[in-house]
Amino acid sequence: MLPTMRRMLPLLLLMLPACSPVAGSNAANNSGGGATGTVSGVKGTAIYDRIPLEDLGPPLDPIYLWPPDKSRIASTEFWGIWQTRERESARMLLSDDGSLWRYFGESSAITHDRLIDMTRFGSSVIFCVEYQDGEKRFRSRPRTVSFGQGAHFKDREMRMVIERKPEQKAEIALVGVDPATVADDLRFAQLPREVEIGFACPRGEPTGGKIILVADGSTFPPGGLYCYLEVPDRRTDTLDRIKVIVEVK
Repeated sequence: MLPTMRRMLPLLLLMLPACSPVAGSNAANNSGGGATGTVSGVKGTAIYDRIPLEDLGPPLDPIYLWPPDKSRIASTEFWGIWQTRERESARMLLSDDGSLWRYFGESSAITHDRLIDMTRFGSSVIFCVEYQDGEKRFRSRPRTVSFGQGAHFKDREMRMVIERKPEQKAEIALVGVDPATVADDLRFAQLPREVEIGFACPRGEPTGGKIILVADGSTFPPGGLYCYLEVPDRRTDTLDRIKVIVEVK
């Protein structure tokens, strides 16, 4: 095990179902230590149809909705993430002024995410989520997210293919800061408690460097899983997340 490796307890401590790998990545291989890591600049599929909003009663946020209101994200593309109690339908809505809303796709899952391209709306965007909870449908409170310069992941998504043995490694590129200076602030989100995955942050350059993920493949569910790695940048008061998809051979 790398001596500088940090075992991070999950931020949210919740169980995720095994998920299928994302198909069609044509990114470069960033493998290390027996694992295969690929990264992808995933593009969201935008469906920008204007829609009227029906009255759903008082707003209610779904579980683990991210990012927080008034966040500054250090990438023009960011993940909107939330969870429903059961496998339920949900859809994301986007707006530039909070009055006219546009439909931005829907999903049927427990953990939902949508990749939002902020450049379609300028330097900030307002989003909310409509979701089913049993027989009722709710809409979250609108949240405003703006762009800010800061530490961010080079890619929006990475895939790590591992075997069922310890010390499976893959790399993630971090831009805008030396990874060693933010190592104490990096954290996983939506990672099952029993899964053993951590990271090491070798000294890089002020403009960026690499984060080495280190996973114990024997602790992962057979179908694999996905989670998110978050980098807060205290210097600039910004956030960013990368989606980490782990497949088990």
